[in-house]
Amino acid sequence: MPELKTNTFGLIIAYLVPGLILFHGLSFYLCDIKKVFNTFLTSESNIGLFLLVFIFSIGLGLIIQIFRSILFETGLLKKIDKTDLGTTDASVSYFRMIVDEQYRYHQFYGGMVLITPVYFLGLYLTYSSKWWIICIGIIILSLMIYASINSYDRMKSYLTKKK
Repeated sequence: MPELKTNTFGLIIAYLVPGLILFHGLSFYLCDIKKVFNTFLTSESNIGLFLLVFIFSIGLGLIIQIFRSILFETGLLKKIDKTDLGTTDASVSYFRMIVDEQYRYHQFYGGMVLITPVYFLGLYLTYSSKWWIICIGIIILSLMIYASINSYDRMKSYLTKKK
């Protein structure tokens, strides 16, 4: 049962959280999404609206992962060599552990690298062009780039140690 919790948490941070943040970031640009979020945050919200926001966020999260994969795994970072981990239960369990404990974090950080500029530009334009919003955005973007590359490198080192 603890493995289910790890898997669930990993999937939430890899797909749902970046998708939800992008969905909210789009509300700075699109009035209809802004209306959805304004209603979602009030007592007028219902289960249908919750499911709409939830499903749309997951969909956006999946789309973000396409671009994250292109940017980081085929562009900036070297692909991990196809490792022969074997097919024993221990090997499969080890690989699942690496995916849950390292790769899902890389997916989150990489997704955030892509959506941070969109989100903070929307904040900047919405709140009267405050310069400190851009500064915070640049700091967060820098941290996300560092964390994404670092988590990918750790995952790569764990897989190469297993060889």
